[in-house]
Amino acid sequence: MYLTHFNLEADPFALNPTKTHEFWSDQREEALKVALKATRSGLGPIVITGPSGMGKTFLANRVRETYSSMTWVRLVATHLNRAQFIQSIAKSVGMQCYDSESPITQQRRLFSHLLSMTRTHGPVLVEIEETHRFDPDLLLEIANLAKWNIHGQTLITFVLVGQERLAHLLSLPPLAHLKAQLSAHIRFEPLNVTEIYQYVSHRVFASSGDPAIFHQSAILALQEYTGGVLFRINTLAKASLIEAALDQETSITESTVIKAATKLGMIRFQAQTHSPPGKLRNFLDRLLRVNGSSHLDVIHSETIWKATDPSLDMARLNAGRKERI
Repeated sequence: MYLTHFNLEADPFALNPTKTHEFWSDQREEALKVALKATRSGLGPIVITGPSGMGKTFLANRVRETYSSMTWVRLVATHLNRAQFIQSIAKSVGMQCYDSESPITQQRRLFSHLLSMTRTHGPVLVEIEETHRFDPDLLLEIANLAKWNIHGQTLITFVLVGQERLAHLLSLPPLAHLKAQLSAHIRFEPLNVTEIYQYVSHRVFASSGDPAIFHQSAILALQEYTGGVLFRINTLAKASLIEAALDQETSITESTVIKAATKLGMIRFQAQTHSPPGKLRNFLDRLLRVNGSSHLDVIHSETIWKATDPSLDMARLNAGRKERI
């Protein structure tokens, strides 16, 4: 119904976009370049981290499509011990495993198997989803396997995909050598308000719609309720289109987004990923209350706030200051 109402030829916010609907922000473009270069070099594991629903797996899929001639294995992190982990890799690359053999024997056979594959098809790439769920012991095992090479040719390249907990794990002292082995660490950050505007406009335009149906106030509301996370943006933007169609509205405004968010049970993000530390916020607020909103104070505080959160809407922020003062 909402597609007809807004003259859309397809769902703009489908979770599995077509090539036409794919949106490549500067952040994504740079991430893809880094991932492709690191994969081609084969110099060490590649880590991709960021909030859930930001397109980490989408990026890994694009790298796999680009290097389709390579042997690419995809695993999802589960609760495995080190022996089971080795066995899951061995089976995924077509090696016969036997319960009776020791872990050491299995590792030796895996090395020989990977060596044979590398000579024929090049290095094997093993993508592991949800790697943040791994115990440090398994990450240590990955560090050991990543060292396998023959005459400088890496036998296995890991692509480790996970949420920010993975970055925290890699910062632990016992895993320092794994962190040092990385050929790339790609971090996905939530979209700021400008990127959300570009994303929504692109998706609507790709569906033969008019990007102007989403007012600026609606874009700001999308950021406030989604925190810039793509999965949440898709969910709320689609719900807003449906809500507007039900109300026979011709555009999406802030109130439309709020109404849709309320029905979805979504609340405003109180602490955005890029938000300034609480002490800095409190300091700026005290400064403005004591000194008033002089031109110097506004410029100084805007500079700090923009540096820590480029997505802040300064016009709305300044209006709030005047009300307080």
